[in-house]
Amino acid sequence: MPKVCEINTEAVKDSVVYYSAYDYDYSKYAYDYKVVKARGKQSYIDIFGTFDIESTTNFEIDSKGKYEYVYGYMYTWQVCFNGDVILGRYWEEFQYFIGQLTEWYQTSISKRLVIYVHFLEYEFQFMNNFFEWEDVFALDKRKVLKALTVDGIEFRCSYKLSNYGLSKFTQNMRVKHQKQDGEDFNYYLKRNPLTTLSSNELYYCICDVLGLWESIVVTMEKDGDSIATIPSTSTGYVRRDIKHAMESNEDNFYLFKSLEMDETQYNMCKDAFRGGNTHANRFFSGKKLYDLYSIDIASSYPYVIATKYFPVTAWKEIEPYDFYKHLDDKCVLFSICFYNISLKEDVAMPYISTSKCKKLLGAVYDNGRILSADFLEITLTEIDYKIIKSQYDIEEEICTKAYTAERGILPKELRDCMINVYFHNKCTLKNIDDYNYMKSKNKLNAIFGMMVMAIVRMSYFFFDNEWFEDEGDAPSHIHKYYNSRKNFLAYQWGIYVTAHARSHLQYMLDIIGLDAVYCDTDSIKFRDYKKYLPTIERINDNIRKECIEADIPAFHDYNGKRFFLGIWEKDENVPYDTFKTFGAKKYAYEKDGVLHITVSGMSKEKGVDAMENSIDNFELYRTYKDIGRTTSFYNDVGIHEITETDYQGNTCTFSTASNIGVVDTTYTLGVTDEYFEEIYKYMLT
Repeated sequence: MPKVCEINTEAVKDSVVYYSAYDYDYSKYAYDYKVVKARGKQSYIDIFGTFDIESTTNFEIDSKGKYEYVYGYMYTWQVCFNGDVILGRYWEEFQYFIGQLTEWYQTSISKRLVIYVHFLEYEFQFMNNFFEWEDVFALDKRKVLKALTVDGIEFRCSYKLSNYGLSKFTQNMRVKHQKQDGEDFNYYLKRNPLTTLSSNELYYCICDVLGLWESIVVTMEKDGDSIATIPSTSTGYVRRDIKHAMESNEDNFYLFKSLEMDETQYNMCKDAFRGGNTHANRFFSGKKLYDLYSIDIASSYPYVIATKYFPVTAWKEIEPYDFYKHLDDKCVLFSICFYNISLKEDVAMPYISTSKCKKLLGAVYDNGRILSADFLEITLTEIDYKIIKSQYDIEEEICTKAYTAERGILPKELRDCMINVYFHNKCTLKNIDDYNYMKSKNKLNAIFGMMVMAIVRMSYFFFDNEWFEDEGDAPSHIHKYYNSRKNFLAYQWGIYVTAHARSHLQYMLDIIGLDAVYCDTDSIKFRDYKKYLPTIERINDNIRKECIEADIPAFHDYNGKRFFLGIWEKDENVPYDTFKTFGAKKYAYEKDGVLHITVSGMSKEKGVDAMENSIDNFELYRTYKDIGRTTSFYNDVGIHEITETDYQGNTCTFSTASNIGVVDTTYTLGVTDEYFEEIYKYMLT
C-alpha cells in the first residue's frame, strides 16, 4: 500500500490550489502538448515542472563539541507541473508521481520531460537511490547540472541557469509568487512526514516551486526560447550570442583553429593563468584607519578585451635565453627560475603568488605572496614578468622554456557584440528593466569566463550509486577542442585578459604606492585621495582617448552621458569613516554609523549583526556565531527506514536513503601564524 501524505487543508494565501500525487489528474495536459526538437537526437515535451524538498537534520555532539553523526531526511516535497502544484510527504509518493508522468506522456531517452530543481546537487543527493539513472552530468563531484532517468525524466539545475539564489531570481523576474522569507519557516524545528504544516509553511513550500516555474516561463518568453533551446547555464546565453556573431565571419574559425596548442603549451598556459590581484598592505593590516577612499575600474575585463593585444598566431618555441628580446613586441610564454629574489622596500602589494610557484625554497611570505626566496620557479607572460622585475631585486634568473606568438587584437565581431550589445544594454537598462540589465551585466562578465574554461578537465560519472572520476587523454581533448566548430574562443586569450587587467590595476597601485591599503581585482582602497586625484584624472583622460581611438569605440553614449570602459571611478560610498582589514577578502568599514563587511565565508548581513554593527568588534581570533555559514555532511547509503519523532510529538517511520546533513558553524577571524608574525610588528605602530 503506497504511503499517502497528510496535507493540512487550511486555506493557503492567494487561494493556491494543490493536489496530492494520488488525486492529481495526470491526463490534464497529456493530449494537448507539443514535442520540440533539440540539436541532438532527443526531443522534449514543451511543458515542464519544478521540484523541491524540505529536510530536517539530526545530529549529536560529543563532550568535546565535535559532531558524532549528522544526517538529513526529507519530510515534504513539492512540484509545480505546468502551473499545477502537487505536494507530498514520502519518497514513495514522488516515485508514483514520476511514474505517472512517464506513463501518461510516454517519455523516453529520446522524448524527455524536464523538471527544474534550484540547486539540483542538493536534491539529487536525497533522491538518487529512488530512481534508475541513464546519465548524470556533473561539473565536479556531486555538482550535478543534469540528471536523466532511464524513463526520460530530465532533472536540470535552475540555479546554474539563472546564477541567482531563488529569492533573487523570483525578484528579478517579478513573478507573482516570490520566494518567501525563510525566517518565518524556522528550519531548526524537527519535522517528519506526519508534521502538520501551517498555512504559512505550506505557502512557503508552494512558492519555492510555483515561483521558480513562473520565473523560468518568463525567462523563456523574454529570450524567445523553448524547453529544447534554453541554455543549461547562465553562461550559455552569452556563448550562444558570441558564437553567432563570430560565425558571421568564416575567418574567425580559421584563426581559432590556427591557435591549437600541444599539451606542453596548454599546461604552461594553465600554469601562467591567474585571476585578479587581491591583497592587503601588510603595513596597515589589523589597524583601524580613517577617511579612506576607494576607486574602481569600469568593466575591467571588457575594457581589456576591447582595447588590448592578444596572441593571434600559434606558439612558436624559441631559445630560452632569447625570451627577453621579445618582451616588447610579442606575446611571450615562458618558465623561469629566480635565485635570491627579494621585494623592494617601497612595494605595498607583493605580486608573486605562492600558489603560482612550481618550486619554492627558503621563502618568506606575506599572506600567500612572496617577500623573498632563495629559489623559485614560475611560468609567466611578458606582462607578469615586467611587473615582477619592477617590484623585486633578483640576483640571477634562468629561463628554461619559452614560446612567442604575434600580437593582435581580438576578432572584430566578438568586440562589436560585447560593446554594442552587452555594454549598450548595461548602460541603457539600469533602473529601467531589471531583468535585461542583470542579464546584460552577467553576459558582459561571462565573455572572459568562457575563454578560461579548462579544455582538459576531469569528467565525473555517477554509476551504481557511486561517483567516479576520469581525467581523459589531454592531447586528444586539446585537438578536439580547437578543431570543433562548437568552440570559438582560444584558451590563451583568457590568460592575457587577466594579465592585462592585473597590469591595469598595477599601474595605479604603483602610483599610489604605500598609501594603497587594499586591492581586489578592479579596485583600490587608499589614503590621501586629493593627493592622487590629478593623476587619476590624467590617467582617465588617456583611457578615454584610447577608447575613442579604438577601431570599435569602447564607450557608449546614453542620455547625454558618455560611458567609457576601463576608467577609474570613485566609489559612491566614500570616504569611509573607518576601515580595517586582515588580508584578502577580510575587511570591514563604517559609513554614517553603518558597518559593512566583506569576509569570505560570512554573510554580509548576518556578519554585521554578529559584530553588533561596530568595526571595533571586527577583531582577530574572535569567533562569530549565526553568520549564515553552514557545514554539510554527505551520507551515501541505500534505501532504508528510520523512525523519527517531530517537535509536535508525532512519531513516524518512513523511507530515506542518501542524504545531506546541514548544520550551522561558527567563523573565527584568523590569519596564519606566519602572517600574524609579519603584521604584528606594524599593528602597534
